[in-house]
Amino acid sequence: MMNQIPTRQNEAKQLQRLAAQRELYSRAKNWYGWQVIVNVIIPSVFSLIALANDHAGKLGAVYGLLASFIDVFGLDTRIKNLREKGAKVQEQYDCDLLELGCSPLKSVNDVTTGEIVELHDAHCGGNKKELQLQNWHSGLVGTLPLTIARLVSQYNNCDWGRRLRKRYRVFLTITYLLLGLFILYVNRPDNITNLNDQTLINFILILAALTPLFTFYFKQMQEQNEAIQSLERILQHIESVISDPQQLRNEQGLNERARHVQDEIYDSRSKNTQVPDFFYRYYQKRDQILMDRTTERLVADITKLIS
Repeated sequence: MMNQIPTRQNEAKQLQRLAAQRELYSRAKNWYGWQVIVNVIIPSVFSLIALANDHAGKLGAVYGLLASFIDVFGLDTRIKNLREKGAKVQEQYDCDLLELGCSPLKSVNDVTTGEIVELHDAHCGGNKKELQLQNWHSGLVGTLPLTIARLVSQYNNCDWGRRLRKRYRVFLTITYLLLGLFILYVNRPDNITNLNDQTLINFILILAALTPLFTFYFKQMQEQNEAIQSLERILQHIESVISDPQQLRNEQGLNERARHVQDEIYDSRSKNTQVPDFFYRYYQKRDQILMDRTTERLVADITKLIS
């Protein structure tokens, strides 16, 4: 074995860090669930009963204005804080496991060991969940020199995130499209040739009530697109390095590349919106198999280049 990544990833402190960052991300995703309630479910309910109840339409329009403030100044701030803290714990895990020095520009050590242990206990609650955290990286990574294994590990992390986000982006589009069509169908006028001022007023009130839904959808799509583009740039950069025999033999250059890539990964984790846990769990086994197969292919190609 040319590096200790496959064995060191299962050390107690590393598993505690993995569990802690997942607990923090899960808490952020729980608050994301409240964002869905505030920005999607409640406005949809108001819009569905607006035609039958003028008072509900007016309340929905007022709520549509207030929901943005609730989201920006309450929920969104809480989510960003949890997401950034989770990214710091994950950065500690990566830097220690991959033997990368922490970036002087990233302050990640303000999450204490005591907090990590507490978060680990909150997330695991038993041995079963901790067992699920083991062997994240394929054992094949251990057959590569550490300077190259770092980049392969970083590649797999980014590839998993990119693939999951692209699926979730499609899921969001289909879900919001179906919801929008359903709301339009329910609120369609009985006789389109007999429209009056009251019908027009009700339609405007419905649009006002749905403002949080439209805003939330476009915000989610923008953040997912930015995250996917960022991950794809990182993947392309890593591929350009690990496919070049000259760069693979430049140990100092590989160290610098890995540190630069890690900075980009940290920025992506701390700034970009998460994918809900139910969606992650649904694809987890499938994506683990894909990651292992990708590692096998990368290791085989790299071994040929450096042999």
